[in-house]
Amino acid sequence: MQCTHRPIDGKSTAQFPLIENQLPIRADLHDAGQTLDDDHPPDVVFQCRPAFYLLDKVECVLDRHDPTVSYWEGIINRNGFGTDVAMTYDLFAYGKMIADASRMEAYAGALRKLIDSDKVVLDIGTGTGILALLACQCGAQKVYAVEPDSAVHLAKEICAANGWSDKIRFYQKRSAELALPEPVDIIVSDLRGVLPLFQNHIPSIIDARDRLLSGSGTVVPQRDQLYISIVSAPDLMDAYRHPWVDSPFGIQMQPAVDCLFHLWRKASFQKQDLLSQPALWASLDYRTIEQAGVQGSVELEIERGSEAHGFAVWFDTDLLEDTGFSSGPGNAETVYGQAFFPWPEAVALETGDTVSVSLRAVYAGNDYVWWWNSKIFQNRGSNRLKAEFRQSTFFAKPLGLQNLHKRDSLSAPQLGTSGRIDRFILQQMDGRQTLNDIARFALEKFPDTFPTVKDALRRVADLSEKYSRDEKDRP
Repeated sequence: MQCTHRPIDGKSTAQFPLIENQLPIRADLHDAGQTLDDDHPPDVVFQCRPAFYLLDKVECVLDRHDPTVSYWEGIINRNGFGTDVAMTYDLFAYGKMIADASRMEAYAGALRKLIDSDKVVLDIGTGTGILALLACQCGAQKVYAVEPDSAVHLAKEICAANGWSDKIRFYQKRSAELALPEPVDIIVSDLRGVLPLFQNHIPSIIDARDRLLSGSGTVVPQRDQLYISIVSAPDLMDAYRHPWVDSPFGIQMQPAVDCLFHLWRKASFQKQDLLSQPALWASLDYRTIEQAGVQGSVELEIERGSEAHGFAVWFDTDLLEDTGFSSGPGNAETVYGQAFFPWPEAVALETGDTVSVSLRAVYAGNDYVWWWNSKIFQNRGSNRLKAEFRQSTFFAKPLGLQNLHKRDSLSAPQLGTSGRIDRFILQQMDGRQTLNDIARFALEKFPDTFPTVKDALRRVADLSEKYSRDEKDRP
């Protein structure tokens, strides 16, 4: 693949030696990752800005599949180029997951078929514990439930209220940090977002399957299949354009629109919104999968002429071979919804037109960068190209030159004030001094930053929660 240069604020990248000559932009596409999400979110949040000038260079690097220390992972992770960004779950969100009848009935049915009194179960991303509790209800001998979020404490209370405290052992940590006294017979999880390609879902399943599952064990779900269909979505297009295009103050805000069309979002489509038959894009078999990234192409024939605005992606899941559900249009609405990948402009399609979609999800920085290229041809077999679009969530946020310089391998960084404060506080955490003691020392050392001991204590407590050992891990 040939790399070409795109301008930075009207200048060639050749005018910036850091980018042109010192380009340590690498992405570890095979990193198993550490961060574990619990349950899928009820919605997704988007923040974006374009970064056109780096597209070709980053595509080149990602195509190398170079499994070295990642330069771009930090940028991607910090700026949230994936659209399924990290979220904070509240009880309403957990409640929506439990209230999803299609999801819950399928999971309960799968567990009933698998579990007997001899089975040991691992629930990854237990959240408030619903799948672990169902495993107990089905008669499991023992259940291990792992969850990094503080929701695990509520799960313990719910467990006790149901009289199963002797059967479920909860761990507040990521599954990659988990060590168990025995192999498990069943691993059950739902770490998806709107799509299964969400944060560390797949790396977490691969790691747990390979380390913690017995040789004859079962993973639930066993497989997710992802489908694509061209859609007509005028209301969603309006949401992308307004209020940016029709600013009430007459201010030109087109750059924001240009950015937004490089983001996909959660949507809810009906069957009548589909302009083509669905095509299988990818199949994720969790019994054998080894890589987190996915790419594939589909060709779709338009069956109903209409104005098209992009394509939808959803998944069908096989929890077991004969038990599952679909998040796609025409089925009972689920908490997942579907993903809408927009085109930057509407295209008038006629029956018989064909659309070629190449969709790639690159795992980097503990999340995904999405790339989608669309070619629309008039009539099947015709070489007449009606439209072509090339988009990526990598364009979601700006990569300022100052930040790029800070990440350059030849830069010689110095700690700023915030870094010096954190270093000082961490150095005081020796297992002998209390947080109050450390806060007073920090107040004396940095009086301009901390007006009161209470302010210093808040900073100390945050660092303690993040970096100090758990009591049970201390020698």
